[in-house]
Amino acid sequence: MEKELIKDFPVSKLIPYERNPRINKNAVDAVIRSIKRTGNIDPIEINENNIILCGHTRVKALQKLGINKTDVLCVSGLTEQQQIEYRILNNKTAEIAEWDFEILEADFTSAELLELGFDGKEFQNLNDIQVNNENNYYLSFLVNEEQRQVIENRLSIIDGETNTEKLLNLCSI
Repeated sequence: MEKELIKDFPVSKLIPYERNPRINKNAVDAVIRSIKRTGNIDPIEINENNIILCGHTRVKALQKLGINKTDVLCVSGLTEQQQIEYRILNNKTAEIAEWDFEILEADFTSAELLELGFDGKEFQNLNDIQVNNENNYYLSFLVNEEQRQVIENRLSIIDGETNTEKLLNLCSI
């Protein structure tokens, strides 16, 4: 196996793998936000025929942003089976990892974590979250006590009970 980093490769010459099992259309906008925040850092991984090994979502984001060139890592010498397995393993192993919310809490506010793509349900233990005895979670950085009461009252009128999901949806999370 050989690897070569190629700078400023034309995005138009990248060929999506036709049997890509990842359905990524809902992730494109998140990748666009990432690229806008931190830049286009990861090279797209391709084989010697310009077929994408990893980076389909990033390519869609680059196209949507109108970016015409990107860095690629051309990997040659893999068998067809190794390429198929690598596509799966590269994506699947990221799903196995977990987050250390104590470290995240030290480095970010809940609002920042929301901006980075976490949803409020993931970080129930952060200082910004208040849990009441009915097991409803209130994101204190989004609503103050008075606003929370107004929302709870409106929700009670709707169906007679407070519902965390409706509260979080109402707060546009």
